[in-house]
Amino acid sequence: MVRRLHALGRPRWEIAARLRISPGYVTRALQNGGGVWSPEEWSRLTAALAQEGGR
Repeated sequence: MVRRLHALGRPRWEIAARLRISPGYVTRALQNGGGVWSPEEWSRLTAALAQEGGR
């Protein structure tokens, strides 16, 4: 979802705000090989994605 929003031209701060994740996670997700999350991070991210999908 982070990469999709970035491809749509959304700035990193907006992606972080929409998904309620830190800007550092956005940067991490956009790096080559990014997107490797701990179980805690993954559960927070999936909860944020579910909420964003409900908008």
